[in-house]
This record gives sequence, C-alpha cells and structure tokens, in this order.
Amino acid sequence: TWSLRNVLLPFIVGLILASLMLPIIRWVEKRLPGAGKKPKRKQLKRISIIVIVYFLSLVVLGLLIFYSINLIGKAMGTLTQDAAQILPNGLYTIKQWLKSIPFLSSPAIQMQMDSLALQAGEALPGVINDFLTSSIKNAQSSVGMILGFVIMPIFIFFLLKDWDNLRDTFFKFLPEWTGKYLKGTLAILQHVVMRYIRGQLLLAAAVGICAGILLGVLRIEFAIPLAVFAGLTEMIPMIGPWLGGGLAVIVTLATAPEKFIWVGMGFLIIQL
Repeated sequence: TWSLRNVLLPFIVGLILASLMLPIIRWVEKRLPGAGKKPKRKQLKRISIIVIVYFLSLVVLGLLIFYSINLIGKAMGTLTQDAAQILPNGLYTIKQWLKSIPFLSSPAIQMQMDSLALQAGEALPGVINDFLTSSIKNAQSSVGMILGFVIMPIFIFFLLKDWDNLRDTFFKFLPEWTGKYLKGTLAILQHVVMRYIRGQLLLAAAVGICAGILLGVLRIEFAIPLAVFAGLTEMIPMIGPWLGGGLAVIVTLATAPEKFIWVGMGFLIIQL
C-alpha cells in the first residue's frame, strides 16, 4: 500500500470528497419534487443533481483558477522575487526594535542578534523558493498521481451515483454480527472525521477572508497572497497560525514598519 501511495492518494481524496458531497446531494434530492420512489426515476434524479453540482463546481473552480493565475500567481511571483530584499529588511527592523529593549542592549547580545539576523536573512529566501519549486517538481514527477487526479471526477461520480448500492453490497458479504458493529464504527468515523474536515475547511476560509480584510484595510503589499497563505497554514496543527501570521508581520516590517503592530494585533484577534 505504501509503495502505491502516489496512485492510491487520488482515490482516497476522491472518497473523502464524495463523503463531503453526499450530504449535499441527499439534501437537494429530498427537497426536489417528483421522481417518486421508482428505482430508475430515483437514480435519474440523483444523476441529474450530480451533473448540476459538477457543473457549478467546475464553474467555481474555473473562476478560482483564472483568479489565481491572474492575480494570486503574479503576486506570489513578485513576493518570491522580492523575498531576498523584503525578508532581510523585515528582520533588520525586528533586530533594531529588540536592540531598543534595555536588557538586550549589551554588546555581546547584540553581536549574537546580528549573527542570527544575518543567518536568517540569508536562509529565508532560499527556504521559500525551495518550498515553491520543490512542490512543483514533486507534482510534475508523479505521473501516477496526476493520472489518478485526472480520473478522480469520474470515480467520484460513480461513488455518488451508486453509494447506497455499493454500501449494501459490501455489507451483504459480511456476517450479520460483523456488519452490525462495522456499520456502527463507520457511522462514528463519518460523523467525526467528515465534520472535522468541514470544520478545518471552514476555519481556513474564515481566517483567510479575515486576514485579507485586515491586510486590505491596512493597505499592506501582497495582501491577497498573504491572506491565502494564512488560510492554508491554518490547517496545519499548532504551528500553522504562527507561520501565516509571522510571514505577514515580516512582510509588513519590510514594507510598512509603522503598521506591523496593527497587523500583529489583528492576526492575534483573528486567532482568538
């Protein structure tokens, strides 16, 4: 299974997406009139709903991709190109601010701070560039994964269309007592895991939108890519909020240092 992870990953993602979409399909299915209880009409009704959901999803996805390429992509590219200048400037501002604190003003501590700031300033641009380029290279090198994601919409379509039949057929081949407990276990897993995923996606969207409003009101450069980055890192446990807010503070220190305190407080309020 581990050796086939690149091939299996799209199908695992497809199963999760189908589980997320299934409640929506059922909700719409219950509220649409007609179709009756005949199996063929019920199946046709579900297929029609899935096609409509697919069409709307493709429209939204197309708009997001267009927006990402034309706006977020350009801003990310500019931020990556200017990282060699922006990040050291932000670190220099932090260093100067720390030096103004009385108990950090001794020559020995200041020499250590200068050394650490120099090392961080030299390393951070490379880390950002390596992260972006390695992600692209990994995606390009995995042909099996790419093919899996290409056929994933078809896989999800048949999962949604025949979900009930597939479930009933699976349990039919199990002993009665095994099926009983397995149904209960799967119900618990679906209840917990699916709501956790929905909660994480909702949380990421909320943090990204709030960060975008905050940075936009303060007129911080690269507001959109920084907000997107904050939303994505929000899904990383523990350190995610620090990564998203920390990069925004560093960029603000380099481009508008007089506003960094407001950006820091704004991200703190968003997290709270």
